[in-house]
This record gives sequence, structure tokens and C-alpha cells, in this order.
Amino acid sequence: MSPSAPGLSCMLRRAFTTLRTRDHSGNLYLAGMVGSAAGAGGLYWASERDRQRRADLMREFEGRLAAARVQAREETVVRKAALEGKQTLWTGKLLAVDHRLQGHLMLRGCRVGQVIDILEEGVGQDGRYLTCIDRNTGAVGMHLSEWVERQ
Repeated sequence: MSPSAPGLSCMLRRAFTTLRTRDHSGNLYLAGMVGSAAGAGGLYWASERDRQRRADLMREFEGRLAAARVQAREETVVRKAALEGKQTLWTGKLLAVDHRLQGHLMLRGCRVGQVIDILEEGVGQDGRYLTCIDRNTGAVGMHLSEWVERQ
């Protein structure tokens, strides 16, 4: 046994005796209740603060999203007006469609095998897109040039 072991057991015995006497007086339970109430209050306050922050961020996000929708509609109208009366360069058939590419500039509602008219080549990121018009609906948008077969 180490030399400090008797001192440790004496200290433990004294701590248990103190706890036993406080247990009879009720102070220990009172301290536990106050600590639990303080902890619960702190957790409630933190969760309310987080809920409020989340609500503020959602309001900000919805505002930005609404502004982006308005801007997208305006860009679409301006783009369609600029392409009004433009001559068709060539006609193509869609070989592939990825509906995840449905931004406001993209040709929407298209399907594989659909015939489209090409108005511009080499547009968009790295010039990889074509500006096309859907013959059936009149919708104007961009489509990936690798997915269009010249007719």
C-alpha cells in the first residue's frame, strides 16, 4: 500500500459522514433541486435561442429566394425578347435529358427524342450549351450540346 492510502481512506470516511449528516438535514436535496432547475432553465433558454435563430434564417432565406425568383423571371423575359425573331441555325433531336439541370435558363419540360430548333451555339459555361426552342410549347432555354444530335 502506498503511504497516502491511510490519508485517502480517512478523507473518504469524512466525506461520507458529511454527506450522511447533510442527507438528514435536506440541504443536499435542496441543492440538487436548485441545480437541476438551473440546468433545465439553461437548456430551455438555449433551445429557444436556437429556435429563434433558425426562424430568422428561414425568413432571410425565403426573402432571398423570392428575390431570386423575381430576378429569374425578369431574366427569362428579357432573354426571350432578345431571341424573338431569331433565325433557326439547325434542327436537332435530344439524345439525353437530365431533369436536375432545371435552372431558369435551361430548356424545361423536354424529353428524349424530342425535336428542337437551335437558335445559338456555344453559349453558357465553357460554351458547352445551345440555346434552343421547343417546337411544341415555344419554350426557350439552353440544353447541353453533347446531348443534341443534328438532324
